[in-house]
Amino acid sequence: MNPLDNNVAPYAVYLCVAVFIYLAWRHPAGLCFSTATIRGIAWVEVGGVNYARLLVGMQAIAFCLLFWRTLTGPGQKRLLHFFSTRYSAPLWVLAVLWLKVIADIVVGGSNEFAREALKLSLSQVIFPTAFVLLSLACYGVTQSIRGYIWGMLLFSAAFLLPTVIPIWQEQRIQESLFGGTRLIIYGLDTISSGHYFMLGALGLLGVIMLESRRQIVTQLGWAGVGALTMLLYLNGTRQLLLALVLAGFMCLYTYFRNKSGLAVLIIGFLAISSYVLWDYLRQAEVRERFTAEAVAHEIESSRGEIWKEAMRYSLAHPITGSGFKRYGEITSRYNENTGSVESQLDGAHGFYQDIFAEHGLILGGVALIAFVYCILVIVRQINPAGRLDLWVFGVFYLALVPTYVFSGALADTPGPYLLSAGMLGFYLVHHETMPMWAMGWGLAKQPRRRAAPTGQ
Repeated sequence: MNPLDNNVAPYAVYLCVAVFIYLAWRHPAGLCFSTATIRGIAWVEVGGVNYARLLVGMQAIAFCLLFWRTLTGPGQKRLLHFFSTRYSAPLWVLAVLWLKVIADIVVGGSNEFAREALKLSLSQVIFPTAFVLLSLACYGVTQSIRGYIWGMLLFSAAFLLPTVIPIWQEQRIQESLFGGTRLIIYGLDTISSGHYFMLGALGLLGVIMLESRRQIVTQLGWAGVGALTMLLYLNGTRQLLLALVLAGFMCLYTYFRNKSGLAVLIIGFLAISSYVLWDYLRQAEVRERFTAEAVAHEIESSRGEIWKEAMRYSLAHPITGSGFKRYGEITSRYNENTGSVESQLDGAHGFYQDIFAEHGLILGGVALIAFVYCILVIVRQINPAGRLDLWVFGVFYLALVPTYVFSGALADTPGPYLLSAGMLGFYLVHHETMPMWAMGWGLAKQPRRRAAPTGQ
C-alpha cells in the first residue's frame, strides 16, 4: 500500500464502524455487506485491536441480538417453515459441502491455506448469511430489501470516500486513462478494488429505484452511477462491469418503461457517449481487456484452460475431489503492510469450479443444480410490473452471478450464500397469502375461492 492510502485507511475504518452501528440499528440486512470492507484495511488498529478482529466482534454481537429477536418473535416460525420447503434446498447443499470440508480436515488434516480460509469464513460467509436470513424472517421482505440496498451503498461509500484525495493527488485516473495502469485502491488487486465501485453503483441504483422522492436526488444518483461505472471501467475487471451493466439496463428499463420517449433519448445518449468514450480511451491499457481478442484469449487459453483442468480433475476424482484447499497452484506475493512474502493458493478461479475440483463431480453437480434452481426461482417471481422492491432484489442477485462464476471459493465468497439465503424472501412473498398447512414442499395448492353467485 502506498503512503497516501496508508494515511487515509484509519478514516475508512471509522466510517465503516459508524455505518455498521447505524445499519445494526435501522437495517440489519445491510450488515451482510460488512464483510466486503475487511480487505485492504484489516490491519488498521482501533484501541489496540485490528479492524479484522473488531469487525468479527461487532458481527457476533449483532448476530446474537438479531437471533434473539427472531427467536422471541414470529421470525422463528417463518424460519422453521422455510427450512422444510424446497426453497431452502440451496442452503442445505452448502451445509453438506461444509460437512465435506470437516471430513477432509479430520481425515487428511489441514494446511496453512485451509486454516486461513476457516478463519475468514466466519466473517466472510457465515455471519453475512445469518444477517440476510434472520432479517428476512424477523423484519419481512420490504424492510430487509431496503436494508440490503443501503448496506451496499453505505459500506462502499465508507470505504471509497477516504480514497478520493489519494486518487486525485496521485492522478490515478489520468494514468488509467492514458497510461498502462489499472485503477486500484488500498493496494488491493484489481478484482477486490473493483468490488467497491460495483457495490456503490448498485446501491445507488437501488436507492434511485426504491427510495428517491425528489428529482434532484434522482439526478445526482444517476450521475453517481455514471461516475462509479467509469471508475470500474478504468479498474478493468470485466465480470464486475458485466454485472453492473446488466443491472443498469434492467433498472433503466423499469425506470423508463412508462416514459418511452425519454427512454429512447437516454439510451441513445448512452450509446453515443460509449462510442465516443471508447475512441477517447484508445491509449488506456484497460481498453485492451475489452477487445474480442482479449475476451477470446481469456475464455480459450487463460481462465478457460484453468476451468477445463478443474473439470478434468473432478472427473478423475468424482467422489472426494482434491480435498479442502488442496487444489491449485501455490504462488507468492509481497505484502507491503507486513513487509513479508505470503503464499497464496490459486484455485479454479470460480466458486462452483472450485467445488468441482475440491469436492468432486457429484457434489459439484449437486451444487450447480441448486444454483440453477435459485436463478429459476428469481426469474419466475420477479416482474417489473409487480412488486418493485422484489424486482430490484432479484435483479441485483442476477447481476451478481458473473462475479462468483468467474472467481471465488467456498470459504470466502459470500455471493452464493446470500443468493441461497435470499430464497427466504422469495418464499415469503410466494406464500404470504397461503395457509400454514400448505407451505410444505409446495405439493399442496392454495384452495380456490368459489365465485360469487350471479344474480338471475
